[in-house]
Amino acid sequence: MSMTTILSLIKYVCLFVSSILGATSSREKLIQLRNDRIKRKLTSSYDAIASIYPILQEMLNKFSEIDRVTLFRSHNGTGIPKVGTLTYTSCIQEIHTSRTTSIIDRWQKIPSDQLMINVITGIHGTGYASLPVTSSSCPTGILTDFCLGNNIKNVLAVPVVYQPDGLLFMNFCSATCENLLDVDGILFEANSCASRVANAINSNHIKRDS
Repeated sequence: MSMTTILSLIKYVCLFVSSILGATSSREKLIQLRNDRIKRKLTSSYDAIASIYPILQEMLNKFSEIDRVTLFRSHNGTGIPKVGTLTYTSCIQEIHTSRTTSIIDRWQKIPSDQLMINVITGIHGTGYASLPVTSSSCPTGILTDFCLGNNIKNVLAVPVVYQPDGLLFMNFCSATCENLLDVDGILFEANSCASRVANAINSNHIKRDS
């Protein structure tokens, strides 16, 4: 084998090794870029989730009548509820006082009965729904059962945001007041709270999609 052939072979091997190393380096950079992008999205999402709790806490601090604030989602499992599919509600976030207890672990993908559907349609129709749990005229259902089992006397529900996979809404619950609508300014503040939660959610979606 001539010296020229040997040099050409060495050059070819060097180029081959270099191309392999370059491809490996490029692949590692792509993986790192993907991981960084995922990290940014997760960080943005968790920041948005964390930012909601102080908003909920404000309502507990502002009104002594409120004992639990919950963020719910109405869905059919994968999308907007529709005729021919089961409708569910799930508790996403909550805070509460010592006068009641947590429901988030137990309220996941709960099938919606007539009472829950009426509450949700009430939200759609008037912008809020009030459920006087302890009143003899109050219809019974899974929501009132949960409330009575957790010392809740009244529930005020308002919409948060309409999403492709269902409605987000908030419940403000009281263990001491039989009609939260009688509390001065509470409906305005409930809607203000819901609006700030919606802004946090929408802002997070914009960041994730950008």
